[in-house]
Amino acid sequence: MTTLLEVRNLSKSFIWRLPWRQRQYLKAVDEVNLDVVRGECLAVVGESGSGKTTLGRCLLRLLEPDTGEIHFDGEDLIQLTRRQLRRRRVQFQMVFQDSAAALDPRMRIAASIAEPIRFHHLRPAAEVDSRVNSLLELVGLAASLNDRYPHQLSGGQRQRVGIARALATEPKLLLLDEPVSALDVSVRAQILGLLAELRQRLALTMIFIAHDLAMVEQIADRVAVMYLGRVVEIGDRRAIFKQPRHPYTRSLLRAIPIPDPRRRQRREVLTGEVPSPLSPPPGCAFHPRCATARKPDGSLKPLCSEVKPELVASDSAHPVACHYPTGES
Repeated sequence: MTTLLEVRNLSKSFIWRLPWRQRQYLKAVDEVNLDVVRGECLAVVGESGSGKTTLGRCLLRLLEPDTGEIHFDGEDLIQLTRRQLRRRRVQFQMVFQDSAAALDPRMRIAASIAEPIRFHHLRPAAEVDSRVNSLLELVGLAASLNDRYPHQLSGGQRQRVGIARALATEPKLLLLDEPVSALDVSVRAQILGLLAELRQRLALTMIFIAHDLAMVEQIADRVAVMYLGRVVEIGDRRAIFKQPRHPYTRSLLRAIPIPDPRRRQRREVLTGEVPSPLSPPPGCAFHPRCATARKPDGSLKPLCSEVKPELVASDSAHPVACHYPTGES
């Protein structure tokens, strides 16, 4: 299996300035390293504010990263000019979280799906309408919806339109930014089933951004867990769910509701709030909320509070950024 996307030391900061305060820098993505293999689905998970969406937009250069490298299919996207990037965009597309905001309310559904086809000159003019109909059929929608506007569709139908539009350019990579978080539970299952089917049928590579780990378990091959802009654990889905090595990952997994009332699971409740990315704590960013970072007398372990852990793998386990993985002291 070959690597389609390679990300090295990717960082992105935003300037935060109020009239009565000095300029500050908010580091949303902090030296992220990722490899995405052709045909796989990599899930990126974490709490709100962990940097998942910013990372996704940087990967497609919808946001310009401050530093780092992004190699797509062997080509460095950072070095491309705007014109070169525009031509390259047919190979990677994004499905956004808010389907209502992602679609132009003044354009009919057929026109929205046809727009990337016409813009990139992917089909002769005479074939565009038939291509739009085939895309609608591909995502489970009837051609009779062609003349409707986005507000006349349900949330699930709008998201299917967004997927059809993303597939219009026949991309190699599809990045999905929480595509089902705004949908009803029953509709979520339908969209996830559709994405799994499309992935197999079209040999798609996917990056699936989410905060719901139960949802990720159904669709992902590998999982990357983010906290405060950094990837703190990454590995095969089964390994992450059965043997999480980072305390943050363990707490996320133990927060998943169990449908069987006869089964009980020990909760790992996190104390405190997520630290502000404007002033992250020294050492491991998770140490103020981590029970593993504390000694039996309640004091902090110096290694956790002073030294930032690197994302490293052992001979027998997947990479984790933790000084005391799997609760070792």
